[in-house]
This record gives sequence, structure tokens and C-alpha cells, in this order.
Amino acid sequence: MYRHQSRFVLRFGVRGQFTELIDKLNAAETARGWASPRVWQTMNGPVNEVVIEHDYESLAAFQRERTAFHDDRGEVGGMLALLSDLAVPGTAFQSDLDEHELSAAEA
Repeated sequence: MYRHQSRFVLRFGVRGQFTELIDKLNAAETARGWASPRVWQTMNGPVNEVVIEHDYESLAAFQRERTAFHDDRGEVGGMLALLSDLAVPGTAFQSDLDEHELSAAEA
């Protein structure tokens, strides 16, 4: 499995806007047949931090979806721009995780 994570801190007072946008983003990504996001609110660490994760079957699947996005940002790109406006500047970062598959002896 391949996982893409985005983390950022929401500005105070924008949680309602965030929830509305993330629901719309989920609908738009699902309509395109893309990976659905999983959204986490941190319980410790930075106040108002959220984590958005997308899981893919492989790096190649992630790259196909990214290529499709860059070829046609459309509605999804607009929503991502609006989401970025809700973040505290300088708090956003992203990471990609490629799962290490354990052998039977390791498991």
C-alpha cells in the first residue's frame, strides 16, 4: 500500500467551512473514481491540526491519480485552494509512505 498524508493547522473559527469543503472534496474525488480521503483531527500535538490521508494500492496508482489531477484540476483543484486558505500559514506539510511488506517470518 502507498499512503499520501497532508497535515496542517486550521485557523480558529473555520472548522465548519473545513467540514463542508472536505465533504465536497470527498464527493468530487469519489465521482472521479479516485481514492477517498480519511480525515483525522489530532488529539495531542498542535491545536487544530488535521491530517488528510489517501491510500493507494501502489505508487503507480498514486502517480496515475496525480497525473489525472494535474491534467484537469477542475473542481478538485478549486476546493484544494479553498482548503489551503483555511490553514495557518507555514503549518502545512505532506508525506508519502510506502508500506514495507513483512515476510511470514517477520509477521
